[in-house]
Amino acid sequence: MSKLNTLPNHSGSIEPDKIALGIENVFVPIYVVTPEGEIVFASKGCARLTKLSVEELIGRKCYEVFNSNRCQTPGCPLNLYKEKTDACMDDKLYVEVTLPSGETRYLRAYHAPIASNGKLWGVIEVLEDFTEVKESVTRTMDMISSLIRGDFSKTLRTSELHEDFREIGETLNVLNIVLELGLRNISDAVKQIAEGKFSEVEWDMPGIYAEITNNINQAIKQINITLHEIQDLCTAIRDGDLSKMIDVSKLTGVFAEIGERINEMSIALELGLRNTSDAVKQIAEGKFSEVEWDMPGIYAEITNNINQAIKQINITLHEIQDLCTAIRDGDLSKMIDVSKLTGVFAEIGERINDAIKHVYELNNLLKVLSEINELVARERNPEIVLKAVCEKLSLIYDAVFTSLGSRKEELKPVRSKGIDIDSMNRAIKYCPSISKALDGQIMKLKMDDKLCRHCTDKPHKYVLSIPLIHDVLHGVITIHSSSDFSEDEIELLQKLSSNIAFALSAYEVEKDREKLNNLLKVLSEINELVARERNPEIVLKAVCEKLSLIYDAVFTSLGSRKEELKPVRSKGIDIDSMNRAIKYCPSISKALDGQIMKLKMDDKLCRHCTDKPHKYVLSIPLIHDVLHGVITIHSSSDFSEDEIELLQKLSSNIAFALSAYEVEKDREKAIEQLAANLKQFESSADRLRNPLAVIMGSLELVDELGKDKVFEIIREHVKRIKDELDDMRKEEIKTYKLTEKIYSTLTSKK
Repeated sequence: MSKLNTLPNHSGSIEPDKIALGIENVFVPIYVVTPEGEIVFASKGCARLTKLSVEELIGRKCYEVFNSNRCQTPGCPLNLYKEKTDACMDDKLYVEVTLPSGETRYLRAYHAPIASNGKLWGVIEVLEDFTEVKESVTRTMDMISSLIRGDFSKTLRTSELHEDFREIGETLNVLNIVLELGLRNISDAVKQIAEGKFSEVEWDMPGIYAEITNNINQAIKQINITLHEIQDLCTAIRDGDLSKMIDVSKLTGVFAEIGERINEMSIALELGLRNTSDAVKQIAEGKFSEVEWDMPGIYAEITNNINQAIKQINITLHEIQDLCTAIRDGDLSKMIDVSKLTGVFAEIGERINDAIKHVYELNNLLKVLSEINELVARERNPEIVLKAVCEKLSLIYDAVFTSLGSRKEELKPVRSKGIDIDSMNRAIKYCPSISKALDGQIMKLKMDDKLCRHCTDKPHKYVLSIPLIHDVLHGVITIHSSSDFSEDEIELLQKLSSNIAFALSAYEVEKDREKLNNLLKVLSEINELVARERNPEIVLKAVCEKLSLIYDAVFTSLGSRKEELKPVRSKGIDIDSMNRAIKYCPSISKALDGQIMKLKMDDKLCRHCTDKPHKYVLSIPLIHDVLHGVITIHSSSDFSEDEIELLQKLSSNIAFALSAYEVEKDREKAIEQLAANLKQFESSADRLRNPLAVIMGSLELVDELGKDKVFEIIREHVKRIKDELDDMRKEEIKTYKLTEKIYSTLTSKK
C-alpha cells in the first residue's frame, strides 16, 4: 500500500490515492521518496525489478533498495533537490545499482522533484533497465577487439544478445569466419614457401583474396624456375663442369639479377680453380716457383697463400737437408731454425728438433745412469749414493729430491738439488705422484692437471715420482722437469731406481748385521757384569749406558704393578718423560702383564709421552719367578726379531740377578734378625728376673703388706712380664717369616 497520502496536499485539493491508483499497475519501475529517502510509493515495475513485493518496498530507504555509488553523496538527486528544489541538473542518470538480492543491474534513471512554494515534499524517479543492452555492447566490443588482435577463436552467441544487437552479432561472426579462412590460407602458403614447398595454391575466395592468390602463385613460379636453374648449375659445378650457366631469359626482376650474379660467380670460380689446379700440379711435380695471377679478392689471397706455402716448403727442405748432413757427420747439436718457419712447417721443425733433443737427452741420461750405477756398485753409504743421484740427475732435470720411508707419515726428505726443504715437505704431504709411488706405482703429473697441488713455489711443468723397491719399499725419487718425460726416459729411470733400492736393501742388511754384532758385544759385557756384581743400581746403570750406545734412549723401572713402578736408571731421556711413559705408555702396561710389546710412534695406541718421541718403543718385562720391573728402549729404527730375542734373554739374566740379590739381601736380614733375637733374649731374661723377684718378695711379706697390696704389686709386674713376652713373640714372628721366605726361594730354585 502506498504512503502518498502522507505527502502534504500541495494545492489543497490533491487526492494521493487517486494518483496511486492510476500508476501503481504500470510495469515501468516508478517510485516516490520523501526528503528523508523513504519510499512512499512503488509501481509493480519496481517490484518485478527488485523481486520484492510493493508492500515490502514501501517504508524502506531508497539507498537500501537501489544502492549505487551516488547514494548518500552530494551527487544524489535527492540531496541536490534538498538544497534547491529547482536545481538545474540532468534529469537522466546512468547508474550501476546493487539490489537487495545482491544482483547488479545497469539502470537509466529519470527524476523530478515534488515541490511547492520552494519547499521539497519528495522526489519521483522512473527507472529503465538497460543491463542487457550494456552486456551486449560489452560482448560485441570484446569480439571486435579479438578480431583486431587476430584471435578468431571467439564467436558471439546471438541468442544471448539484446534483440537490437543480434543482427550485428551475426555479421561479426561471418566476418570472423571469412577473415580466419583468408588469413589461414595466406599463412599456410607462406609456411609452404618457408618449408621449401613451392606448389601453386588454389583458393575459391572473392575480391582481394583472389588477387593475393594470383600474386602468391606468380612468386612461387619464379622461385621454382630460379631454384631449378641454380640446382642444375650446382650439380654441374659439383661434377666439375664450370661451363654451365643459368638461363636468365626465363626470369624476371630480382630473380634475373640473382641469375646474372651466379653466372659471374661461375666464370670467376672456373678461372680461380684452374689457376689453383695449375699451381698444385707445379708443387706436385717438385717445382716450387712462385705463381703470378692477376685476380681480385679471395683469388689474390689464394695466390699469396700458395706463394707463402712454396716459400715455406723451400726453407723447410733446405733446413732438413742441412740437419741431415750434420747428423750424418755425428753432430747432434744442429737444430732447425723454426723462427724462419710458420704454421705446420714450424710444427714439423719443432717435432724434428724435439726428436733430436730427445736422442741427445737419452744419450746424456745413459751416461749419467752409468756413472750412478758405478757409484752404487762400490759405495755402501746411502747418503753418498742419494746425494750423487740428485747431483747427477740435476744436470739433466730442473729439480730432484729423494725421500726415504715406506709410508707417507714416515717419509722424510734425504737429499735434494734445485728444491728447498719446505717445498719438499709440502710435496711429500700433498703430491699425488708421491702417493702413487708409495703404492708401488710410477706416476707422471702435469702442472695443469686437476690433481696437481702446486707444492713448490716455482712449479715445473712435469713431475715424475718413482718408487725405490727391492723386496720392500725404501722411499721415492721425485724429478721435476720443464719438458715431458718420454717412455724411454721413464724406463731408464725405473731401472736406476731398482739398482738404488737393491743397494739400500744390501746396506740395511749389513747395517742390521752390524747392529746385532754390537748388541751381542754389549749383552756379553752386561752379562759379565751381572755375574760378578751384587749391586742392582750398578747393574741397571750399566744396562742403560751400554744399550744407549746402540739405541736412542733406555730406562729401567722397578716394581710389579703400575702404581708402584718407579724409574731407577736412564740414558737419553728425562725424568718427566719417564714418569709420563710409566703412567700412559701401552707398551709398559703390556710388559707389566708379562708380555713384550713393540710400539710405533704413529700407531693409534702411542701416547707420545716424550717431548721428542722416537720412532719405535720396546718394553720388556724383568721376570724371574716374579716381576721385578721393565726395561724400555726407544729407537729411531725398527727392532728385528733377532734383536728382540737377544734383549729378552738379557732381561731374563737381569731378572735372575735381581732375584739372587733379593735372596742374598734376605739372608743378611735373617742373620741380623737372629743376632738381634739373641740380644733380645739376653735383655729379656734380665727384664723378667726383676718382676719375678719382686713378686716372690711380695708373697713373703703378705702378712705385713696385706693381701690387697700384694695383689696389686703382683698384677703390675705380671703385666710387665706379659709385655716383654709379647715383644719376644713379635720378633719370633719376624724371624719366622724371613726364614720362610728364604726357604721358599731356595726350594723354588731346586
